[in-house]
Amino acid sequence: MRLKETLEREGMPLEAVEYSSFTEPLSPADFDNEHERSQVRELLERHAPALVHTVTFIPSFGQVCQELGIPHVSTLHQVEDDFAWGENKPHFEHCQVVHSDSLYYAKRWSQLLDAPRICSYGITTPGVFNLGQTQYLKSLGKENAGYTAGRMRLVSTGTFQPRKQQLETIEAAGRLRREGLDFELSLYGYTSFYEEYVERCRKAIQTWGLEECVFIREFTADIEGVLSEADVLLCLSRYESFPARSRKPWQRGCWWCRRRWEACRS
Repeated sequence: MRLKETLEREGMPLEAVEYSSFTEPLSPADFDNEHERSQVRELLERHAPALVHTVTFIPSFGQVCQELGIPHVSTLHQVEDDFAWGENKPHFEHCQVVHSDSLYYAKRWSQLLDAPRICSYGITTPGVFNLGQTQYLKSLGKENAGYTAGRMRLVSTGTFQPRKQQLETIEAAGRLRREGLDFELSLYGYTSFYEEYVERCRKAIQTWGLEECVFIREFTADIEGVLSEADVLLCLSRYESFPARSRKPWQRGCWWCRRRWEACRS
């Protein structure tokens, strides 16, 4: 509803059709849905766009764009490192250009879909850039400032889901707590998509007795505010476009947090 209201304020019409999107490829047998294609076809024929841009892998749009001869740019992000089509490669040309916000995944999707690639990403806001610059200068000793006294403040951002590993992060926090580390961990992200997983995270907080130091917080657009209150930003997803990938990132994060905690207390 927020998107619809925003577009209406900008004078941009919004229409909806039914289609399936995939954050990662599945069997091509799941890609043939004439009900979806008929809706997409009617929409595109009515508006006759010069270019179609989609986000995530949406086979119905790719098939209809190929059928109607409409150029199609597809923005695609992370995908498992070991994924391969095998003998079940899609029988259609999904897009003319693959776009991603990392060189690695632009190349991976370009190979999977046999299409040219481009990598581009948005520039950070001045506030976030200045915050990062200030913190970097502090770390070099350019300013007579350091971490604030008291408990270490940890932040993790991302939609609550298994591959983001919030559950493993909570378990790592529990082990750190038992070692005597004083910290506060805030997990920001959408909680409405994987409700069962969010409930498992809440139970883990209770099981480890972390109610006073680990908090599940909803998504917020105030990135600058979140980062300005953090000593450590955790990126613990099993695979992600930015900034890094790791097979067992929660183990690396747990070790790194301990080292940072020791450094800040020395």
